[in-house]
Amino acid sequence: MSDSPQDELAAEREAIVEEDCLLHMALDHARCGKRIFPCDPKTKEPYLDLAPHWSTDATTDTDTIKKWWDERPGAAIGWAIPRGVIVIDADLYKPGCAFADLEKQHGKFPHTVETETPGNGTVHGHYYAYDLPPGTPKVRTGNNALGQAVDVKGDGDGYVMLAGSPHWTGGRYTTVDTGVTEREIAPDWIVEAVLESNLSDSGQPGRVPASQRFTRRRACPVCGGGKNDPPRQGVRCYGFLSSDGRYAHCTREERAGGLPREASGSTYAHRLEDECKCGQKHAAAAGRDGTTTEGEPETNDSVTAGDSTPEAPAPAEEKFPTLAEDAYHGIAGEIVKEIEPETEADPAAILAHLVIMVGNAVGPTPCYRVEANWHRANLYALIVGRTHGGRKGTAEGQARRIVEQVEPSWGRDRIMGGLSTGEGLINAVRDLTTQEIEAGITPPDPRLLAIESEFARTLGVMARKGDTLYTVMRQAWDGLPLRVLTRHSPLRASNHHISIIGHITPDELIANVDQGHAASGFLNRFLFFRVRRSKLLPSGGCVSDEAMRPLRGRLERAVEAARTDRPERTRDADAAELWDHLYRNEFSADRSGIYGDVTARAAAQVVRLSLIYALLDQSQQVGVPHLKAGLAVWRFSAESAKLIFGDLLGNPVANRILGELRAVHPQGIPRSELSRLLGGHCAAAEFERALMTLSGNRLAVAGRAKLGNRGRPAEWWFAL
Repeated sequence: MSDSPQDELAAEREAIVEEDCLLHMALDHARCGKRIFPCDPKTKEPYLDLAPHWSTDATTDTDTIKKWWDERPGAAIGWAIPRGVIVIDADLYKPGCAFADLEKQHGKFPHTVETETPGNGTVHGHYYAYDLPPGTPKVRTGNNALGQAVDVKGDGDGYVMLAGSPHWTGGRYTTVDTGVTEREIAPDWIVEAVLESNLSDSGQPGRVPASQRFTRRRACPVCGGGKNDPPRQGVRCYGFLSSDGRYAHCTREERAGGLPREASGSTYAHRLEDECKCGQKHAAAAGRDGTTTEGEPETNDSVTAGDSTPEAPAPAEEKFPTLAEDAYHGIAGEIVKEIEPETEADPAAILAHLVIMVGNAVGPTPCYRVEANWHRANLYALIVGRTHGGRKGTAEGQARRIVEQVEPSWGRDRIMGGLSTGEGLINAVRDLTTQEIEAGITPPDPRLLAIESEFARTLGVMARKGDTLYTVMRQAWDGLPLRVLTRHSPLRASNHHISIIGHITPDELIANVDQGHAASGFLNRFLFFRVRRSKLLPSGGCVSDEAMRPLRGRLERAVEAARTDRPERTRDADAAELWDHLYRNEFSADRSGIYGDVTARAAAQVVRLSLIYALLDQSQQVGVPHLKAGLAVWRFSAESAKLIFGDLLGNPVANRILGELRAVHPQGIPRSELSRLLGGHCAAAEFERALMTLSGNRLAVAGRAKLGNRGRPAEWWFAL
């Protein structure tokens, strides 16, 4: 019996509501810094017509996501797992699942960000998302990596479905409420297990480190080809070497000279010493340098079979800037050095929090004049480090403890979080209305320190249409009157002193920074501190109150003097001479890309930093030591920005082209092929602007060359 029209209408409405919810869930994930893309809920495969290169097409861009889910309203939400993050996928409903055995051997999996996946009846699957410890080599991911039906995905090379995604069974992926809202660091046994899997040779195809994959520079020792190379000897190779260099797996081969096909599928596995059937002798060591000078694979004539293990490059460790000794000038440096042995926090992060907190606690009275503008001691900073491994919150706690002891009322009432609207920020420091003044109400404290432990969410809030937070934050740094006009209750703040500290991971920062944030001058109002855990203290540390007491007394006197002494500070003659040299050279140097945009306010930042150091010394003038201290902090910030953003540009198309040129086509590529790589989703004018951006920033260059011996020379592009 067919459904009634009312039932059909109800079902249609339910489907519309569900699709709208999916879009909102996708946008929520993106605002949290996750790069997402649409997937088929039945197969969990990416929709290649929308995201043909899912690993690079994945995005946090609101407009792109809305366009995708407008075309595929019922799409599942795929998450391109970033480098340094792994997801343990336990299919508990599958027979022989090794998950229970792993827990018996190692104990319960530590709670982290977890997702339950629809399974078989009442038994479900489970995702555990962990951060890898800093410096961990790239791990091998793949099916059954930790045992039967316990897969490892991610570390920059995989994806999973996020909570809210529909499943082919009719269920949904759901977030598990464990009380943990941030990813935990993977326990040692999991890290060791995935690294062991990386080195073991199962004899089966799977995901392997880049050092073992065939590329243009590392040719397959069987067929002579590399991934995406033209076929040779009737073979197209998508294979890889086994970790001990003895086997080669050439997948999707058209023919392999009589090699037996594995029963599991279209993969040929052969021992290189004596099982190669392609008519030549080969050695595994050919994987070391690619090809001979003639372009053919190396043979056993030059390399013996015993010398067969390919040399994998040492894993690249994360780089961090070094804070110069000048930054530890005065009482701020003494406090940090007293705390440093007893904490896992990065000294640079402690110093950043301390300087900014003191700059806010002294209030709007101390100032330095530059032409017609007054610079006060309020600063913005982003503390950039991996979740937990960065110890960002630990650094905040160490600095906050001593400043709150000096200024208890400030610590209790003027440190806030939850930035969401410009109106809310103005309201916290607003001027009194006429009626309130007449009633004798005390004006609010103009000081406000906003600390956002999840600054990615703040960036997501500012991306909302019509949100005023972005504009108000810019005006607050500049010291301009803050005003939002509403019909019923106009808000205004003319006497304010606002500082902001945001905590964010590198991946979240890159994912949420768009051209507008960088080029408009919003982000160059922030200092950047790329930080990490400084040491391991299993039992924690304990800073001696006896040692801190005299430092606390000196800090209290400095803060009090800053509020009561003559407001305006000037430079002495020696500092003025040093400033002149810095301004004409270092501060005026051209910098390209997003890095150049976010470091364009160097002079103003050093003015404010040096002012705070002078206040801490209770000095009426900014001297050379204060200027050098501020300069050292600024240089640390600029180096942090360079490490975070690298050569990223404010043009997403240019970023993608540059990535293709460097990673896939180091020998160059014709312009026509480069255009096709974008999948036809890029307008001609946008493509042209991207190429001009690369050329103007000296990151890529065009040349002309022939393809073969016929035809006209074509335009080629090369990365510099």
